[in-house]
Amino acid sequence: MSQQLTNVLLVGGEESAVVWLRQRLDELGCEVHCAPNGAAALLAVHKERPDLVIAAAELPVLNGYQLLAVMRSHGEFRRVPVILLTRSSDENEISRAWAAGADLCVPLDQPQAEVLNTIARALATTYNFSLPPAWLEASLPSGCGAAR
Repeated sequence: MSQQLTNVLLVGGEESAVVWLRQRLDELGCEVHCAPNGAAALLAVHKERPDLVIAAAELPVLNGYQLLAVMRSHGEFRRVPVILLTRSSDENEISRAWAAGADLCVPLDQPQAEVLNTIARALATTYNFSLPPAWLEASLPSGCGAAR
């Protein structure tokens, strides 16, 4: 039986991929909470109790890797799935994400549709969250091309 993805914490700035993900999650009917950096994300994790955290690796104040380390060391939040968005498919960056405890590492140097597909597949298969097919079929919003 699948569960409904309802409460998501999205951590990052105004990068097009983060803005786009927020739009897509809003369309799913998720309650999306946003934090601009890792320190604010930690406060939001305590307050909002998200079902899922999607965080950029490169963040001010406390980066995504540090955020993961703190979450994984805290028993209450150890099992919250965390998807880390890295700038590239560089092997060192990917290895660093896995070592920090990411459940999924998604490089942003691929087209946004592929970023979304990767996240959707992981949510559906690994975490058993139900996602409507229309989420993947919708076109890119204007002004969004390939992710960085």
